[in-house]
Amino acid sequence: MDRPGDWLQTFSGGEFWPLDPKLEEIVDEDLAHALSLECRFGGHCIQHYSVGDHSLRVMDLLVSWGEPLFVQLAGLVHDAPEGLGLKDLPRPLKHVPELQGYRDIETMVHRAVNAKYGLPSWAHSWPAVKNADNMLLATERRDLMHKGRRDWALRAPPLPEVIVPRAMTWVEAEFLRRLKRLHAAVGTLPGLSDVE
Repeated sequence: MDRPGDWLQTFSGGEFWPLDPKLEEIVDEDLAHALSLECRFGGHCIQHYSVGDHSLRVMDLLVSWGEPLFVQLAGLVHDAPEGLGLKDLPRPLKHVPELQGYRDIETMVHRAVNAKYGLPSWAHSWPAVKNADNMLLATERRDLMHKGRRDWALRAPPLPEVIVPRAMTWVEAEFLRRLKRLHAAVGTLPGLSDVE
C-alpha cells in the first residue's frame, strides 16, 4: 500500500493517515475518546477542559438558536480533526503563515470528516457554527483562563452562564451518543452534501 505520509494508531486500534484520510478510517468512538481528552488552549487553562466538552457546548448553542440538525452536527464535529491526530493549536500559532501546510492538512481532514457524516465539505465554517465557536471562546477565556497582561482580540461577547468543565467519561459518552443520533438523522436528509 502506497499512501502519502505515515499513519497514527487510533484509540480503537485502527490506523488514520492524516495526509490521506479515508472515510472508513474515521471511527465515532475514536473521535469521542480523543476529543474528551484533548485539552483546549494548549493545556494553559486553569483546569482540564476538553475539546469534546467545547464541541458539545457549541452544539448546545446551535440547538438553543433553533438551528437545523445538520448545522448542529456540523457544530459537534467542527473540531473533529483534533480527534484524529491534529492538535488543538491556539489561534495565534495556528494562523501564522509558516503553518499554511498544517492548515491545508486540517482542511483535508475536515473535508473527510464532513463527507463521513453527510455534510458539505465546508460545514465546519457555517456562520452559525463560527459564531457559536467564537462566543464559547470568549466565555472560556473569561471562565477558564487566568487574567493575562493584555486583553484578547475576541470576535464575540461571552455567554452569561459560567463554564464548569465536565468529566472526561461523561463528555466521551455524550459526544458519542449525540454523534450517532445526529449522523443517523442527517443521513436521511436528501442531497445535503450539495447544500450551498
